[in-house]
Amino acid sequence: MRCLTIPVWRFLVALPLGLLLLALAGCQGDSSPFKGPKGTVNGKVTYNGNPLPAGCSIVFMHQEKSLPATGSIGADGSYSLQMGGKPEVMAGAYKVSLSPPASAAATGADPSNPEAYKAFMMGKGAKPAEEKPPFPKKYQMADTSGLTFTVKEGPNTFDIDLKD
Repeated sequence: MRCLTIPVWRFLVALPLGLLLLALAGCQGDSSPFKGPKGTVNGKVTYNGNPLPAGCSIVFMHQEKSLPATGSIGADGSYSLQMGGKPEVMAGAYKVSLSPPASAAATGADPSNPEAYKAFMMGKGAKPAEEKPPFPKKYQMADTSGLTFTVKEGPNTFDIDLKD
């Protein structure tokens, strides 16, 4: 005659193991790379005074820790940065780069045109012409953009006007 059924036996084994794992996780401390003072970062990005197109992205790369803070640029050129999925950014010096919006034309796979999409996927379609980015190419690399900012604790606003 069995006193414990299999589901109860599993529960009695799983409960202490679960508690042990929780206790060990609590002893590890904060292993997050996003330690220290933090601030929020937002602003507007323009090119010769005009907002960049929606869908462009901006990346602030922490110079000491090589951790990125990223944001999407809205139709009015505005952006807000996030780091690790949170709206706070580590304080420190950053180099900045920008990316043009991704487009179906850039990949050649435009799903709004089923016949062209099928031809492209079957390797029979024409290769798309490479699109020119909506700003000078030098801004696509942090090392060539010339854009650097220092994020301080609290709110930070960095408006950027790209030039030729």
